[in-house]
Amino acid sequence: MSINQLLFETPWWLLVAIAVVAVALLMSGNRRQDRRLLLAGLIVLLLGAVLWLVSFLIDTPRELVARGSREFVQDVVKRDQSGLKNLLSPNATLMLWNRDDIIAGAMKYSDMYGLKSGMTSSLDVTETSAQLTSTFTVFSTHEAPNIPYNNMSSRWELTWMRSADETWRITTIKPIQVPGVPQEVLMRHFQGKP
Repeated sequence: MSINQLLFETPWWLLVAIAVVAVALLMSGNRRQDRRLLLAGLIVLLLGAVLWLVSFLIDTPRELVARGSREFVQDVVKRDQSGLKNLLSPNATLMLWNRDDIIAGAMKYSDMYGLKSGMTSSLDVTETSAQLTSTFTVFSTHEAPNIPYNNMSSRWELTWMRSADETWRITTIKPIQVPGVPQEVLMRHFQGKP
């Protein structure tokens, strides 16, 4: 974990550890009537509060992409075409599909398979030079007679790049795994129009 991640994406365990150290110093200083220990405890407590505040107020690109990935899934579930359009780069692709095809396909298949809900899990964001990649699992529920089960999980990868207006947008969507669908069939599926 880099310094930037510790500062701006402070993990909860680090904040808890800082709080425990601060409380221990304050209690020890109070018990011994030692002003230096009390001051050290207050400084550590203040440091933890500042670290939490910075982490809370400033969103890193990784946090923005993680949030955007969750929004993408929810926009598909809600069939929110304008939300999807805002998240997708004008030149976004899913195999041979362009942005309009992706939106049309999301609407068509959400209706066809009775998509009712989707929950994002196991979300991991990796950084390379000018782009971020989010990989995640979607647990979805469906109500449709043409699928054999109501609950399924699928794995996806989204590649994000910063656009001219400084927002992160999806440039590439890659299905990694859809239950019951071999990878070669999945790849062929996105070769034609939705």
